[in-house]
Amino acid sequence: SFTTAAGSFSHYKLGNVNKKLVWVLVPVAVVGAVIGAFTLSHYGEEYAHIVKPIIACYTLYLGANILRNAFKKKGTTAHKAKRKTNLRVLGLVGGFIDSFAGGGWGPLVTGTLIKDGRTPRYVVGSSTVAKFLLTVTSAVTFIFTIGIHHWNIVLGLLLGGIFTAPFSAMLTAKLPAKKMFIVVGLVVSIMSLTTIVKALI
Repeated sequence: SFTTAAGSFSHYKLGNVNKKLVWVLVPVAVVGAVIGAFTLSHYGEEYAHIVKPIIACYTLYLGANILRNAFKKKGTTAHKAKRKTNLRVLGLVGGFIDSFAGGGWGPLVTGTLIKDGRTPRYVVGSSTVAKFLLTVTSAVTFIFTIGIHHWNIVLGLLLGGIFTAPFSAMLTAKLPAKKMFIVVGLVVSIMSLTTIVKALI
């Protein structure tokens, strides 16, 4: 929550946020996050471990498509691809998976939107703001259902995330679209492969 708050503020100040996209994603993402948190609280982590590699296979596909978009010729249009994604369904599923499986919003939602040919800068910024609101929702739900544990881990992640988030936002604002496609495509692919390998070992 603190990391995405710092990132959201930085992205907003740097003009990386598409407010219309945020307000389409947020309501359904929050609903998905609450459902995911309650599901995890009641059914444990057994099913989350099953879901993660399945989602990772999909996000690996997304990573490959994002890299392919990076090397597309400039004449190709993206407006047809945009219509293929139902933003509300994407937000709902992304919120559920992020809360239930302990992550996945970035590769799933950001990856899908960039695959569709949307401007990476605005996708990353808007997705970060939406994730801030859904992570707060998840955190509150978990606090009331299972409480908070491992404060040392929480504090370490909090400090590291707050320190690095502004630099990430600045990089997003300055990188050309092609380089952003390459960076996001590689990150999504590496994260997906890591999850798949961990699931198999």
